[in-house]
Amino acid sequence: MPIIDEIKDRLDIVEVISGYLKLAKAGANYRALCPFHKEKTPSFMVSPERQIWHCFGCGEGGDIFKFVMKYENLDFPEALRLLAKQAGIELKREDPRIKNEMSKLYEICERAAEYFEEQLKKETGVINYLKKRGLKDKTIDFWQIGFAPDNRDGLFRYLVKSGFKADDILKGGLAIKSSLGQQSFFDRFRSRIIFPLFDSQDRIVGFTGRIFNETNYPKEPKYLNSPETPIFNKGRLLYGFSKTKKEIREKNQAILVEGQMDFLAVWQEGFQNVVATSGTALSGEQLKLLKRVTKNLVIAYDMDEAGRIATERAIDLAKNSEFSVSVLTLPAGVKDIADFVLAYPNQLEKIIKSAEESGEYYYRLARTGLDLNDLGIKKKAVNFLLSKVKHLANAVERSHWISKIANDFQIKESYLEEELMKIKSDLRPLVSKEETAAELKISKSRKELLGERILALTFKEESIRQRLGDLKDCFGAEHLNLMEIILANKFSDLKDDLLSEKIGYLNLLAEYEFSEEPDFLEEFEKAAKELRKETLKEMILQKSLLIKESEKTNDMEKLNKDLSEFGELLKKFANF
Repeated sequence: MPIIDEIKDRLDIVEVISGYLKLAKAGANYRALCPFHKEKTPSFMVSPERQIWHCFGCGEGGDIFKFVMKYENLDFPEALRLLAKQAGIELKREDPRIKNEMSKLYEICERAAEYFEEQLKKETGVINYLKKRGLKDKTIDFWQIGFAPDNRDGLFRYLVKSGFKADDILKGGLAIKSSLGQQSFFDRFRSRIIFPLFDSQDRIVGFTGRIFNETNYPKEPKYLNSPETPIFNKGRLLYGFSKTKKEIREKNQAILVEGQMDFLAVWQEGFQNVVATSGTALSGEQLKLLKRVTKNLVIAYDMDEAGRIATERAIDLAKNSEFSVSVLTLPAGVKDIADFVLAYPNQLEKIIKSAEESGEYYYRLARTGLDLNDLGIKKKAVNFLLSKVKHLANAVERSHWISKIANDFQIKESYLEEELMKIKSDLRPLVSKEETAAELKISKSRKELLGERILALTFKEESIRQRLGDLKDCFGAEHLNLMEIILANKFSDLKDDLLSEKIGYLNLLAEYEFSEEPDFLEEFEKAAKELRKETLKEMILQKSLLIKESEKTNDMEKLNKDLSEFGELLKKFANF
Protein backbone atom coordinates (compact mmCIF):
# COMPACT_ATOMS: atom_id res chain seq x y z
CA MET A 1 0.00 0.00 0.00
CA PRO A 2 1.42 3.47 -0.89
CA ILE A 3 2.56 5.43 2.18
CA ILE A 4 -0.04 8.19 1.61
CA ASP A 5 -2.90 5.69 1.51
CA GLU A 6 -1.53 3.91 4.58
CA ILE A 7 -1.50 7.19 6.54
CA LYS A 8 -5.06 7.99 5.43
CA ASP A 9 -6.10 4.47 6.39
CA ARG A 10 -4.72 4.85 9.92
CA LEU A 11 -5.79 8.45 10.65
CA ASP A 12 -9.36 9.69 10.92
CA ILE A 13 -9.84 13.17 9.47
CA VAL A 14 -12.22 14.17 12.28
CA GLU A 15 -9.62 13.31 14.93
CA VAL A 16 -6.85 15.11 13.03
CA ILE A 17 -8.82 18.31 12.43
CA SER A 18 -10.33 18.33 15.94
CA GLY A 19 -6.74 18.69 17.15
CA TYR A 20 -6.80 22.11 15.49
CA LEU A 21 -10.46 23.20 15.52
CA LYS A 22 -13.50 22.78 17.74
CA LEU A 23 -15.81 20.60 15.65
CA ALA A 24 -19.56 20.31 16.24
CA LYS A 25 -21.73 17.43 14.97
CA ALA A 26 -23.90 18.35 11.97
CA GLY A 27 -25.90 15.31 10.89
CA ALA A 28 -23.49 12.69 9.59
CA ASN A 29 -20.76 15.35 9.30
CA TYR A 30 -19.08 18.01 11.44
CA ARG A 31 -18.83 21.79 11.19
CA ALA A 32 -16.61 24.58 12.56
CA LEU A 33 -15.58 28.17 12.01
CA CYS A 34 -13.16 28.20 9.08
CA PRO A 35 -9.54 28.91 10.12
CA PHE A 36 -8.67 30.22 6.65
CA HIS A 37 -10.98 33.24 6.45
CA LYS A 38 -12.95 35.49 8.78
CA GLU A 39 -16.49 34.35 9.50
CA LYS A 40 -19.06 34.42 12.29
CA THR A 41 -21.27 31.54 11.10
CA PRO A 42 -19.59 28.12 10.70
CA SER A 43 -19.17 27.14 7.05
CA PHE A 44 -16.28 24.68 7.44
CA MET A 45 -17.53 21.09 7.06
CA VAL A 46 -15.80 17.73 7.61
CA SER A 47 -17.04 14.42 6.21
CA PRO A 48 -15.92 11.33 8.18
CA GLU A 49 -17.42 9.09 5.47
CA ARG A 50 -15.47 10.70 2.63
CA GLN A 51 -12.50 11.74 4.81
CA ILE A 52 -12.52 15.23 3.29
CA TRP A 53 -13.21 18.80 4.42
CA HIS A 54 -14.66 21.81 2.62
CA CYS A 55 -15.37 25.43 3.50
CA PHE A 56 -18.46 26.88 1.85
CA GLY A 57 -17.32 30.38 2.73
CA CYS A 58 -13.91 30.60 1.03
CA GLY A 59 -14.15 27.50 -1.19
CA GLU A 60 -11.07 25.73 0.20
CA GLY A 61 -11.20 21.97 0.67
CA GLY A 62 -9.38 18.66 0.41
CA ASP A 63 -8.04 15.75 2.48
CA ILE A 64 -6.00 15.63 5.71
CA PHE A 65 -2.78 16.43 3.82
CA LYS A 66 -4.29 19.56 2.26
CA PHE A 67 -5.61 20.70 5.64
CA VAL A 68 -2.33 20.22 7.50
CA MET A 69 -0.32 21.82 4.69
CA LYS A 70 -2.57 24.89 4.67
CA TYR A 71 -3.06 25.20 8.44
CA GLU A 72 0.58 24.64 9.40
CA ASN A 73 1.98 26.39 6.29
CA LEU A 74 3.94 23.27 5.27
CA ASP A 75 5.02 21.79 1.98
CA PHE A 76 3.98 18.23 1.16
CA PRO A 77 7.09 16.41 2.50
CA GLU A 78 6.74 18.22 5.84
CA ALA A 79 3.02 17.39 6.08
CA LEU A 80 3.82 13.79 5.14
CA ARG A 81 6.39 13.59 7.94
CA LEU A 82 4.03 15.12 10.50
CA LEU A 83 1.07 12.87 9.67
CA ALA A 84 3.25 9.77 9.42
CA LYS A 85 4.44 10.46 12.96
CA GLN A 86 0.82 10.75 14.15
CA ALA A 87 -0.04 7.51 12.37
CA GLY A 88 2.92 5.69 13.91
CA ILE A 89 4.47 5.02 10.52
CA GLU A 90 8.23 5.18 10.08
CA LEU A 91 9.25 6.90 6.86
CA LYS A 92 12.18 5.33 5.11
CA ARG A 93 15.22 7.57 4.81
CA GLU A 94 15.58 6.77 1.12
CA ASP A 95 12.13 8.24 0.38
CA PRO A 96 13.09 10.98 -2.15
CA ARG A 97 10.32 13.32 -0.95
CA ILE A 98 11.84 13.73 2.49
CA LYS A 99 15.53 13.11 1.97
CA ASN A 100 16.89 16.63 1.68
CA GLU A 101 19.23 19.10 3.24
CA MET A 102 16.75 20.14 5.93
CA SER A 103 16.24 16.63 7.31
CA LYS A 104 20.00 16.46 7.91
CA LEU A 105 19.93 19.77 9.79
CA TYR A 106 17.04 18.55 11.98
CA GLU A 107 19.14 15.50 12.89
CA ILE A 108 22.15 17.68 13.75
CA CYS A 109 20.05 19.89 16.03
CA GLU A 110 18.55 16.83 17.74
CA ARG A 111 22.00 15.39 18.41
CA ALA A 112 23.30 18.75 19.64
CA ALA A 113 20.41 18.97 22.12
CA GLU A 114 21.31 15.51 23.46
CA TYR A 115 24.93 16.64 23.87
CA PHE A 116 23.92 19.81 25.76
CA GLU A 117 21.59 17.82 28.06
CA GLU A 118 24.38 15.38 28.94
CA GLN A 119 26.76 18.26 29.69
CA LEU A 120 24.25 19.88 32.06
CA LYS A 121 24.15 16.73 34.21
CA LYS A 122 27.86 17.25 34.94
CA GLU A 123 27.46 20.90 36.00
CA THR A 124 26.19 21.15 39.59
CA GLY A 125 26.70 24.93 39.63
CA VAL A 126 24.47 25.44 36.59
CA ILE A 127 21.77 23.14 37.95
CA ASN A 128 21.81 25.03 41.25
CA TYR A 129 21.49 28.34 39.38
CA LEU A 130 18.42 27.07 37.48
CA LYS A 131 16.82 25.84 40.70
CA LYS A 132 17.56 29.17 42.37
CA ARG A 133 15.65 30.77 39.50
CA GLY A 134 12.72 28.55 40.46
CA LEU A 135 12.95 25.81 37.81
CA LYS A 136 12.09 22.24 38.84
CA ASP A 137 13.75 19.07 37.54
CA LYS A 138 10.63 18.11 35.57
CA THR A 139 10.61 21.49 33.79
CA ILE A 140 14.32 21.24 32.95
CA ASP A 141 13.85 17.74 31.52
CA PHE A 142 10.62 18.50 29.64
CA TRP A 143 12.08 21.51 27.85
CA GLN A 144 15.43 19.74 27.27
CA ILE A 145 17.48 22.52 28.85
CA GLY A 146 21.20 21.89 28.54
CA PHE A 147 24.61 23.45 28.93
CA ALA A 148 27.46 24.27 26.54
CA PRO A 149 30.74 23.92 28.45
CA ASP A 150 33.53 26.42 28.06
CA ASN A 151 35.72 24.49 25.67
CA ARG A 152 36.69 25.30 22.12
CA ASP A 153 35.11 22.59 19.99
CA GLY A 154 33.53 19.92 22.19
CA LEU A 155 30.19 19.94 20.34
CA PHE A 156 31.84 20.10 16.91
CA ARG A 157 34.01 17.03 17.64
CA TYR A 158 30.98 15.17 19.08
CA LEU A 159 28.92 15.82 15.94
CA VAL A 160 31.76 14.82 13.60
CA LYS A 161 32.23 11.64 15.60
CA SER A 162 28.46 11.03 15.20
CA GLY A 163 28.91 11.00 11.41
CA PHE A 164 28.00 14.56 10.40
CA LYS A 165 30.05 16.59 7.93
CA ALA A 166 31.71 19.87 8.91
CA ASP A 167 29.84 21.79 6.19
CA ASP A 168 26.49 20.61 7.52
CA ILE A 169 27.43 21.52 11.12
CA LEU A 170 28.40 25.00 9.89
CA LYS A 171 25.14 25.24 7.93
CA GLY A 172 23.20 24.36 11.10
CA GLY A 173 24.79 27.33 12.86
CA LEU A 174 26.45 25.27 15.60
CA ALA A 175 30.07 25.90 14.66
CA ILE A 176 32.15 28.74 13.23
CA LYS A 177 35.15 28.36 10.95
CA SER A 178 38.33 29.65 12.56
CA SER A 179 40.80 31.92 10.82
CA LEU A 180 43.61 29.70 12.13
CA GLY A 181 43.30 27.12 9.38
CA GLN A 182 41.19 25.53 6.68
CA GLN A 183 40.04 22.67 8.92
CA SER A 184 39.85 24.63 12.18
CA PHE A 185 36.41 25.14 13.79
CA PHE A 186 35.05 26.27 17.15
CA ASP A 187 31.65 25.95 18.82
CA ARG A 188 29.25 28.88 18.57
CA PHE A 189 27.85 28.24 22.08
CA ARG A 190 30.36 28.15 24.96
CA SER A 191 29.71 28.56 28.70
CA ARG A 192 26.01 29.02 28.09
CA ILE A 193 22.77 27.57 29.44
CA ILE A 194 21.08 26.17 26.33
CA PHE A 195 17.39 26.35 25.47
CA PRO A 196 16.42 24.32 22.37
CA LEU A 197 14.06 26.14 20.00
CA PHE A 198 11.21 24.09 18.52
CA ASP A 199 9.27 24.82 15.35
CA SER A 200 5.48 24.45 15.18
CA GLN A 201 5.91 20.72 14.39
CA ASP A 202 7.93 20.25 17.60
CA ARG A 203 11.29 19.75 15.85
CA ILE A 204 14.43 21.34 17.27
CA VAL A 205 15.59 23.92 14.72
CA GLY A 206 18.00 26.10 16.72
CA PHE A 207 19.11 27.21 20.18
CA THR A 208 19.27 30.17 22.53
CA GLY A 209 22.26 30.30 24.86
CA ARG A 210 22.31 32.40 28.07
CA ILE A 211 25.80 33.20 29.32
CA PHE A 212 26.70 31.53 32.62
CA ASN A 213 28.94 33.39 35.09
CA GLU A 214 28.53 36.55 33.03
CA THR A 215 31.03 38.49 35.17
CA ASN A 216 33.74 36.24 33.71
CA TYR A 217 32.65 37.14 30.17
CA PRO A 218 32.00 40.91 30.20
CA LYS A 219 32.31 41.26 26.42
CA GLU A 220 29.93 38.40 25.58
CA PRO A 221 26.23 39.09 24.87
CA LYS A 222 23.90 37.87 27.63
CA TYR A 223 21.83 35.91 25.12
CA LEU A 224 22.98 34.36 21.86
CA ASN A 225 20.68 32.77 19.27
CA SER A 226 21.44 30.37 16.45
CA PRO A 227 21.93 32.27 13.18
CA GLU A 228 19.38 32.07 10.36
CA THR A 229 19.57 28.64 8.71
CA PRO A 230 17.45 26.75 6.16
CA ILE A 231 15.35 25.43 9.07
CA PHE A 232 15.49 28.37 11.51
CA ASN A 233 14.08 31.87 11.25
CA LYS A 234 13.65 33.48 14.67
CA GLY A 235 11.09 35.97 13.33
CA ARG A 236 8.74 33.10 12.45
CA LEU A 237 9.15 31.12 15.65
CA LEU A 238 7.53 31.51 19.08
CA TYR A 239 9.27 29.71 21.93
CA GLY A 240 7.06 26.95 23.33
CA PHE A 241 4.31 27.24 20.73
CA SER A 242 4.57 23.64 19.52
CA LYS A 243 3.81 22.36 23.02
CA THR A 244 1.37 25.04 24.21
CA LYS A 245 -0.79 25.68 21.12
CA LYS A 246 -3.39 23.12 22.21
CA GLU A 247 -3.81 24.84 25.59
CA ILE A 248 -3.93 28.26 23.88
CA ARG A 249 -6.69 27.02 21.60
CA GLU A 250 -8.68 25.53 24.49
CA LYS A 251 -8.38 28.65 26.67
CA ASN A 252 -8.74 30.94 23.64
CA GLN A 253 -5.99 33.16 25.01
CA ALA A 254 -2.21 33.44 24.69
CA ILE A 255 0.08 34.97 27.29
CA LEU A 256 3.02 36.56 25.49
CA VAL A 257 6.30 36.99 27.40
CA GLU A 258 9.90 37.91 26.62
CA GLY A 259 12.46 35.14 26.69
CA GLN A 260 12.76 31.58 27.92
CA MET A 261 13.02 32.17 31.70
CA ASP A 262 9.79 34.19 31.77
CA PHE A 263 8.11 31.52 29.67
CA LEU A 264 9.26 28.65 31.90
CA ALA A 265 8.18 30.46 35.08
CA VAL A 266 4.65 31.02 33.75
CA TRP A 267 4.39 27.53 32.23
CA GLN A 268 5.61 25.85 35.44
CA GLU A 269 3.08 27.86 37.47
CA GLY A 270 0.31 26.05 35.56
CA PHE A 271 -0.46 28.64 32.87
CA GLN A 272 0.46 26.60 29.85
CA ASN A 273 -1.23 28.89 27.32
CA VAL A 274 2.00 30.87 27.08
CA VAL A 275 4.52 31.67 24.32
CA ALA A 276 7.66 33.79 24.18
CA THR A 277 9.50 35.88 21.66
CA SER A 278 13.17 34.99 21.64
CA GLY A 279 15.70 37.68 20.84
CA THR A 280 13.39 39.50 18.45
CA ALA A 281 10.47 41.91 18.47
CA LEU A 282 7.03 40.40 17.86
CA SER A 283 6.55 39.92 14.12
CA GLY A 284 3.64 39.55 11.71
CA GLU A 285 4.72 35.95 11.02
CA GLN A 286 4.53 35.13 14.72
CA LEU A 287 1.06 36.69 14.93
CA LYS A 288 -0.03 34.48 12.03
CA LEU A 289 0.97 31.45 14.10
CA LEU A 290 -1.06 32.71 17.06
CA LYS A 291 -4.04 33.71 14.94
CA ARG A 292 -4.53 30.06 14.00
CA VAL A 293 -5.44 29.23 17.60
CA THR A 294 -6.63 32.47 19.24
CA LYS A 295 -7.23 36.19 18.72
CA ASN A 296 -6.91 37.05 22.43
CA LEU A 297 -3.50 38.19 23.62
CA VAL A 298 -2.18 39.11 27.09
CA ILE A 299 1.19 40.90 26.81
CA ALA A 300 3.46 40.38 29.83
CA TYR A 301 6.75 41.99 28.83
CA ASP A 302 9.46 43.39 31.12
CA MET A 303 8.69 46.54 33.08
CA ASP A 304 11.79 48.50 32.02
CA GLU A 305 11.87 51.10 29.24
CA ALA A 306 12.86 48.55 26.59
CA GLY A 307 9.93 46.39 27.69
CA ARG A 308 7.51 49.34 27.46
CA ILE A 309 8.65 50.10 23.90
CA ALA A 310 8.36 46.42 22.93
CA THR A 311 4.87 46.31 24.51
CA GLU A 312 3.71 49.30 22.44
CA ARG A 313 4.97 47.78 19.24
CA ALA A 314 3.36 44.43 20.04
CA ILE A 315 0.02 46.09 20.84
CA ASP A 316 0.02 48.13 17.64
CA LEU A 317 0.93 45.16 15.45
CA ALA A 318 -1.62 42.89 17.11
CA LYS A 319 -4.45 45.47 17.01
CA ASN A 320 -3.68 46.10 13.37
CA SER A 321 -4.40 42.39 12.90
CA GLU A 322 -7.67 42.57 14.87
CA PHE A 323 -6.45 40.83 18.02
CA SER A 324 -8.07 41.58 21.36
CA VAL A 325 -5.09 42.72 23.47
CA SER A 326 -4.59 43.19 27.21
CA VAL A 327 -1.45 44.35 29.03
CA LEU A 328 -0.20 42.92 32.29
CA THR A 329 1.36 45.47 34.68
CA LEU A 330 3.62 44.16 37.46
CA PRO A 331 4.00 45.69 40.94
CA ALA A 332 6.64 48.40 41.46
CA GLY A 333 10.15 47.00 41.81
CA VAL A 334 9.38 43.74 39.94
CA LYS A 335 11.35 43.65 36.70
CA ASP A 336 9.75 40.71 34.89
CA ILE A 337 7.12 38.02 35.26
CA ALA A 338 9.67 35.35 36.27
CA ASP A 339 10.66 37.51 39.27
CA PHE A 340 6.96 38.07 40.03
CA VAL A 341 6.30 34.30 40.18
CA LEU A 342 9.19 33.91 42.66
CA ALA A 343 8.25 36.92 44.79
CA TYR A 344 4.48 36.40 44.78
CA PRO A 345 3.68 32.66 44.79
CA ASN A 346 0.14 31.66 43.75
CA GLN A 347 -0.67 35.22 42.63
CA LEU A 348 -0.18 34.81 38.89
CA GLU A 349 -3.83 34.00 38.12
CA LYS A 350 -4.99 37.14 39.94
CA ILE A 351 -2.61 39.45 38.08
CA ILE A 352 -3.45 37.90 34.69
CA LYS A 353 -7.15 38.47 35.32
CA SER A 354 -6.39 42.12 36.16
CA ALA A 355 -4.60 42.72 32.82
CA GLU A 356 -5.63 46.06 31.32
CA GLU A 357 -7.33 46.34 27.92
CA SER A 358 -4.77 47.85 25.53
CA GLY A 359 -6.83 50.97 24.77
CA GLU A 360 -7.27 51.69 28.49
CA TYR A 361 -3.55 51.04 28.98
CA TYR A 362 -2.67 53.67 26.36
CA TYR A 363 -5.25 56.06 27.75
CA ARG A 364 -3.75 55.78 31.23
CA LEU A 365 -0.24 56.37 29.84
CA ALA A 366 -1.43 59.48 27.98
CA ARG A 367 -3.16 61.06 31.00
CA THR A 368 -1.18 60.02 34.08
CA GLY A 369 0.66 62.89 35.73
CA LEU A 370 0.04 65.33 32.88
CA ASP A 371 -1.25 68.89 33.15
CA LEU A 372 -3.83 68.82 30.37
CA ASN A 373 -4.46 72.56 30.80
CA ASP A 374 -1.07 73.06 29.16
CA LEU A 375 -1.87 73.19 25.42
CA GLY A 376 1.50 71.73 24.39
CA ILE A 377 1.14 68.75 26.74
CA LYS A 378 -2.49 68.25 25.72
CA LYS A 379 -1.47 68.24 22.05
CA LYS A 380 1.23 65.59 22.70
CA ALA A 381 -1.20 63.39 24.63
CA VAL A 382 -3.83 63.59 21.87
CA ASN A 383 -1.27 62.89 19.13
CA PHE A 384 0.03 59.89 21.08
CA LEU A 385 -3.48 58.44 21.38
CA LEU A 386 -4.29 59.13 17.73
CA SER A 387 -1.09 57.35 16.68
CA LYS A 388 -2.44 54.28 18.48
CA VAL A 389 -5.96 54.63 17.09
CA LYS A 390 -4.34 54.62 13.64
CA HIS A 391 -3.39 50.96 14.14
CA LEU A 392 -6.90 49.79 14.98
CA ALA A 393 -8.22 47.64 12.13
CA ASN A 394 -11.75 47.56 13.53
CA ALA A 395 -13.87 50.59 12.53
CA VAL A 396 -16.20 50.32 15.55
CA GLU A 397 -13.23 50.33 17.92
CA ARG A 398 -11.70 53.30 16.10
CA SER A 399 -14.96 55.24 16.35
CA HIS A 400 -15.24 54.45 20.10
CA TRP A 401 -11.82 55.87 20.88
CA ILE A 402 -12.22 58.93 18.66
CA SER A 403 -15.47 59.72 20.51
CA LYS A 404 -13.85 59.17 23.93
CA ILE A 405 -10.84 61.37 23.11
CA ALA A 406 -13.17 64.09 21.77
CA ASN A 407 -15.27 64.09 24.95
CA ASP A 408 -12.44 63.88 27.48
CA PHE A 409 -10.11 66.36 25.78
CA GLN A 410 -12.95 68.64 24.57
CA ILE A 411 -12.01 68.51 20.90
CA LYS A 412 -14.42 68.09 17.98
CA GLU A 413 -14.41 64.63 16.42
CA SER A 414 -14.04 66.15 12.95
CA TYR A 415 -10.76 67.77 14.03
CA LEU A 416 -9.49 64.47 15.39
CA GLU A 417 -10.43 62.67 12.16
CA GLU A 418 -8.53 65.33 10.24
CA GLU A 419 -5.44 64.85 12.41
CA LEU A 420 -5.74 61.08 12.15
CA MET A 421 -5.51 61.29 8.36
CA LYS A 422 -2.14 63.05 8.69
CA ILE A 423 -0.57 60.27 10.76
CA LYS A 424 1.31 57.68 8.74
CA SER A 425 1.26 54.05 9.83
CA ASP A 426 4.30 51.81 9.38
CA LEU A 427 2.21 48.69 9.97
CA ARG A 428 0.24 46.68 7.45
CA PRO A 429 -2.79 44.49 8.12
CA LEU A 430 -1.91 40.85 8.68
CA VAL A 431 -3.32 39.28 5.52
CA SER A 432 -1.74 36.15 4.10
CA LYS A 433 -1.24 35.48 0.41
CA GLU A 434 -3.76 32.68 0.74
CA GLU A 435 -6.40 35.04 2.19
CA THR A 436 -5.76 37.56 -0.56
CA ALA A 437 -6.11 34.84 -3.19
CA ALA A 438 -9.38 33.71 -1.60
CA GLU A 439 -10.76 37.26 -1.80
CA LEU A 440 -9.87 37.47 -5.49
CA LYS A 441 -11.33 34.08 -6.35
CA ILE A 442 -13.93 34.19 -9.12
CA SER A 443 -17.36 33.21 -7.79
CA LYS A 444 -19.38 30.38 -9.27
CA SER A 445 -22.25 31.38 -11.53
CA ARG A 446 -25.83 31.25 -10.20
CA LYS A 447 -26.51 28.36 -12.57
CA GLU A 448 -23.59 26.35 -11.15
CA LEU A 449 -24.71 27.04 -7.59
CA LEU A 450 -28.29 25.94 -8.37
CA GLY A 451 -27.01 22.76 -10.02
CA GLU A 452 -24.93 21.96 -6.93
CA ARG A 453 -27.93 22.64 -4.66
CA ILE A 454 -30.15 20.24 -6.61
CA LEU A 455 -27.53 17.48 -6.64
CA ALA A 456 -26.92 17.98 -2.91
CA LEU A 457 -30.65 17.57 -2.22
CA THR A 458 -30.46 14.01 -3.54
CA PHE A 459 -28.38 13.10 -0.47
CA LYS A 460 -31.24 14.23 1.79
CA GLU A 461 -34.16 12.80 -0.22
CA GLU A 462 -33.55 9.78 -2.47
CA SER A 463 -36.86 10.20 -4.35
CA ILE A 464 -35.44 13.38 -5.90
CA ARG A 465 -32.84 11.31 -7.76
CA GLN A 466 -35.49 9.92 -10.13
CA ARG A 467 -36.42 13.46 -11.16
CA LEU A 468 -32.90 14.52 -12.13
CA GLY A 469 -33.46 13.31 -15.71
CA ASP A 470 -35.99 16.15 -16.23
CA LEU A 471 -33.14 18.63 -15.76
CA LYS A 472 -30.63 16.89 -18.01
CA ASP A 473 -30.66 19.73 -20.55
CA CYS A 474 -29.96 22.29 -17.79
CA PHE A 475 -26.82 20.68 -16.38
CA GLY A 476 -23.32 21.41 -17.58
CA ALA A 477 -20.88 18.59 -18.42
CA GLU A 478 -19.48 18.30 -14.87
CA HIS A 479 -22.91 18.17 -13.24
CA LEU A 480 -24.13 15.64 -15.84
CA ASN A 481 -21.22 13.39 -14.91
CA LEU A 482 -22.05 13.71 -11.20
CA MET A 483 -25.74 13.11 -11.93
CA GLU A 484 -24.91 9.77 -13.61
CA ILE A 485 -22.85 8.69 -10.58
CA ILE A 486 -25.69 9.63 -8.22
CA LEU A 487 -28.27 7.76 -10.31
CA ALA A 488 -26.02 4.68 -10.43
CA ASN A 489 -25.68 4.88 -6.60
CA LYS A 490 -22.18 3.39 -6.67
CA PHE A 491 -20.27 5.92 -4.60
CA SER A 492 -18.02 3.35 -2.92
CA ASP A 493 -16.78 2.09 -6.30
CA LEU A 494 -15.38 5.45 -7.39
CA LYS A 495 -11.71 5.18 -8.33
CA ASP A 496 -11.32 8.75 -9.56
CA ASP A 497 -10.11 10.82 -6.57
CA LEU A 498 -11.38 14.07 -8.08
CA LEU A 499 -14.88 12.69 -8.68
CA SER A 500 -14.89 11.13 -5.22
CA GLU A 501 -14.01 14.50 -3.69
CA LYS A 502 -16.79 16.24 -5.66
CA ILE A 503 -19.34 13.69 -4.43
CA GLY A 504 -18.06 14.28 -0.91
CA TYR A 505 -18.42 18.03 -1.44
CA LEU A 506 -22.09 17.58 -2.42
CA ASN A 507 -22.62 15.46 0.68
CA LEU A 508 -21.16 18.21 2.87
CA LEU A 509 -23.20 20.84 1.03
CA ALA A 510 -26.37 18.90 1.86
CA GLU A 511 -25.55 19.08 5.58
CA TYR A 512 -24.51 22.73 5.35
CA GLU A 513 -27.53 23.99 3.38
CA PHE A 514 -30.30 21.79 4.76
CA SER A 515 -29.42 21.30 8.43
CA GLU A 516 -32.86 22.53 9.56
CA GLU A 517 -34.71 19.74 7.70
CA PRO A 518 -36.91 21.76 5.29
CA ASP A 519 -39.41 20.23 2.85
CA PHE A 520 -36.84 18.73 0.49
CA LEU A 521 -39.25 18.22 -2.43
CA GLU A 522 -40.38 21.84 -2.15
CA GLU A 523 -36.73 22.96 -2.09
CA PHE A 524 -36.11 20.85 -5.20
CA GLU A 525 -39.05 22.40 -7.09
CA LYS A 526 -37.86 25.92 -6.25
CA ALA A 527 -34.26 25.21 -7.27
CA ALA A 528 -35.33 23.34 -10.44
CA LYS A 529 -37.51 26.27 -11.51
CA GLU A 530 -34.66 28.72 -10.94
CA LEU A 531 -32.22 26.45 -12.81
CA ARG A 532 -34.53 26.31 -15.83
CA LYS A 533 -34.85 30.07 -15.66
CA GLU A 534 -31.07 30.54 -15.57
CA THR A 535 -30.71 28.11 -18.48
CA LEU A 536 -33.20 30.16 -20.50
CA LYS A 537 -31.31 33.37 -19.67
CA GLU A 538 -28.16 31.73 -20.93
CA MET A 539 -29.91 30.62 -24.16
CA ILE A 540 -31.37 34.13 -24.69
CA LEU A 541 -27.91 35.66 -24.31
CA GLN A 542 -26.37 33.18 -26.74
CA LYS A 543 -29.19 33.79 -29.26
CA SER A 544 -28.72 37.58 -29.01
CA LEU A 545 -25.04 37.13 -29.86
CA LEU A 546 -26.00 35.03 -32.90
CA ILE A 547 -28.42 37.77 -34.04
CA LYS A 548 -25.62 40.34 -33.89
CA GLU A 549 -23.39 38.02 -35.90
CA SER A 550 -26.13 37.53 -38.54
CA GLU A 551 -26.59 41.30 -38.79
CA LYS A 552 -22.86 41.78 -39.33
CA THR A 553 -22.74 39.19 -42.14
CA ASN A 554 -26.08 40.44 -43.57
CA ASP A 555 -27.38 36.84 -43.64
CA MET A 556 -31.13 37.65 -43.73
CA GLU A 557 -32.33 34.05 -43.75
CA LYS A 558 -30.34 33.16 -40.63
CA LEU A 559 -31.23 36.50 -39.02
CA ASN A 560 -34.98 35.87 -39.43
CA LYS A 561 -34.60 32.35 -38.01
CA ASP A 562 -32.61 33.62 -35.01
CA LEU A 563 -35.12 36.43 -34.38
CA SER A 564 -38.01 33.93 -34.45
CA GLU A 565 -36.26 31.60 -31.99
CA PHE A 566 -35.28 34.58 -29.85
CA GLY A 567 -38.97 35.57 -29.62
CA GLU A 568 -39.98 32.05 -28.56
CA LEU A 569 -37.34 32.05 -25.83
CA LEU A 570 -38.58 35.40 -24.52
CA LYS A 571 -42.17 34.05 -24.38
CA LYS A 572 -40.98 31.02 -22.37
CA PHE A 573 -39.06 33.28 -20.01
CA ALA A 574 -42.11 35.53 -19.52
CA ASN A 575 -44.12 32.50 -18.34
CA PHE A 576 -41.86 31.88 -15.34
